[in-house]
Amino acid sequence: MMRIALKNPHTWIVMGVDTALIILSFWLSFWLRFETITPDQYTIFINLLAPVLVVKHTAFIYYGMQSGMWRFTGVIDLINLIKASVISFAVIVIGVSFVYYSTFTGGISRTVFVIDTFITVCLIGSFRLLIRFYFTRNIKIGGVWELIKPSRLSGEKTHGGIPALIYGANERGEILLRSLMSPLNPSHYEIAGFVDDSSVYDGVNIHGYPILGGLDKLEDTVSRLNVRELLIASQMDPEMVERINARCKAAGILCRIVPAHLDGFHEKIDATRLRGIQIEDLLSRTPVTIDYTMVADALNGKRVMITGAGGSIGSELARKLAEFSPAAMILVDIGENYLFELGRSLERFDGVNATYHCADITNSAKMERLFEKFRPQFVFHAAAHKHVPMMEMNRDEAIRNNIGGIKVVADLSERFGAERFILISTDKAVNPSNVMGATKRVCELYAQIKAQKSKTAFLTVRFGNVLGSNGSVVPIFLKQIEERGPVTVTDEEVERYFMTIPEAVLLILQAAFMGSQGELFILDMGSPVKIADLARKMIQLAGFVPGKDIEIAYTGLRPGEKLKEELSGVGEVMEPTAHPKINRVAAGLVEADAVETAINRLLLKSASDPDGAYKMMMIWLSSGKAPEEDGAANPSKLILVKGSQTG
Repeated sequence: MMRIALKNPHTWIVMGVDTALIILSFWLSFWLRFETITPDQYTIFINLLAPVLVVKHTAFIYYGMQSGMWRFTGVIDLINLIKASVISFAVIVIGVSFVYYSTFTGGISRTVFVIDTFITVCLIGSFRLLIRFYFTRNIKIGGVWELIKPSRLSGEKTHGGIPALIYGANERGEILLRSLMSPLNPSHYEIAGFVDDSSVYDGVNIHGYPILGGLDKLEDTVSRLNVRELLIASQMDPEMVERINARCKAAGILCRIVPAHLDGFHEKIDATRLRGIQIEDLLSRTPVTIDYTMVADALNGKRVMITGAGGSIGSELARKLAEFSPAAMILVDIGENYLFELGRSLERFDGVNATYHCADITNSAKMERLFEKFRPQFVFHAAAHKHVPMMEMNRDEAIRNNIGGIKVVADLSERFGAERFILISTDKAVNPSNVMGATKRVCELYAQIKAQKSKTAFLTVRFGNVLGSNGSVVPIFLKQIEERGPVTVTDEEVERYFMTIPEAVLLILQAAFMGSQGELFILDMGSPVKIADLARKMIQLAGFVPGKDIEIAYTGLRPGEKLKEELSGVGEVMEPTAHPKINRVAAGLVEADAVETAINRLLLKSASDPDGAYKMMMIWLSSGKAPEEDGAANPSKLILVKGSQTG
């Protein structure tokens, strides 16, 4: 039996509306049965009204009809309404047979109660569905005691599952519940109810699952119901996530969350994405929304190539593209293990047409065969050597792979008629202080000059660090915390921009299909994060006290590293686009022949003199002038012919 919260104004409103509809239904049943209501029949109506109200309200309370939230009304609530109405009919008919037997022969028919039952279901059901339709406009569902007991939204695999609570008695919470209970969902949860700090929801239920109070009652609720996990559905700020996580630890249960940064649309909530609290949940990142229709239309029936497909961005890009079912995906990476793992992760997508190619992007013969065979229409160029200190020790490889690679892939894209070429760049390309950043800036320049004379649309998307990428600070910190420290930070004041991998990929897709020839987009990275603060949050998230349980050690900046990164360089003016998280860069034009000549000299020199090639490249980028073969700048050959951008 459902509990009813008489102190909640919501309950009295529901009971008041139900009372009015029950009276109207009973009156209409008399009118439909007799057409003309005589004084005797009116007397019978008045005498029976109170018992009918008592019986129906009792049945409604039993089936949770007066604690359910109208805006979440669905099939489950209609089933409970029908059960309550049928039980009421049986009780009323039996009661009237004993108490008012003579009325059945003197002026009332059992047909009145049959009609009344039908009208009650129609009136109350229609009213609640109209309220539901007003709020959301869309829903889905999944012995003798099983037949008459109160119904609730349920799936096929909840029996014996993990006892859990859902935090958030709102639209997101309701959709998470439906996702958890879907027969297509592999989750194994036995939902005990909802937790929400708003007193408005006290004593009500969603699809038969009660709201059990707020966080202040969490430990008592967990103990009483033997709950093992709390599932966060609501979007909330990082401080609230930390507070909930701390309360879960105090209560001895796990806390899981649907990542809010993935998509701001309620309809995108998916129980399969539930995971433990991670560091990105504690950073101020607002949810990302993109125009899915535009992306889907652009990819429909298209062949897409991704270079660096096994990397952090490339692999997530492949998984996201698979959701749009392009005609073919040509996935290229030099690492066979990365490709193998990517292939396994794509197995969950039905009908995905993906081929995997272990190839060095500077191998022009191999890449030409791939382009000739598959003729990709969209090329996402994510392949690059990106680890700053490692590339400082291997400058020749950084120049060969990053600059040589884009020359091969971009030239082939143009030659074989690709519609779009999207370069994935980095904030380290801005005023570069290391060989990795410098090579990526040269890649941006090469994309710009290709755009000047090609039918293929060449675009660049630039952004900062992504959380959890291979070699980033997050997995390094996690390993150090696992080993109980120390957690090493280069400098107490060092700052970096961060975004999540799924967030970056969604914005890359949006920018790729909203941009035109030669545009350079910069993703909104939010506010920079101090790495020392990131380390402290990760230590606390693991349940330790920074400086007490695990020390933070400062090691000094490594070769080529900056104290703070930048997203735009000198002469670059950021302009807004139609998307609030994507900016367009208005930059100076570059002289194509001078860039081509400079790149060829760099590639040639790096094979025999990597340090000399690096020096040549830095002089070029800092002065904006083409280098001579000895590395000196040639003032007569300007790279930039309009504007003052240098990097």
